[in-house]
Amino acid sequence: MNKHHFKLNIAKGYLKLTQIHSSSNNWRTSIEQINLNAKAIEDYLNLLKAERQIFNESESSLFMVNSREVGYNQTEFKNN
Repeated sequence: MNKHHFKLNIAKGYLKLTQIHSSSNNWRTSIEQINLNAKAIEDYLNLLKAERQIFNESESSLFMVNSREVGYNQTEFKNN
């Protein structure tokens, strides 16, 4: 193997390592985004439950309950 082929093989190896590193970063970012989205859905659901409870105690309005439902439904729809 001559010097040119050796350098070419090293360059190909670096390219593969870069591609693997990039794919790994993309995978990690996707997992983090999925976890954040799941947390957002959970948080919106908790807000909705709390608003319904406040409404049942006559301390909130139907508008606020509806607003929480819309927020929850939009978040869930975006993430499914």
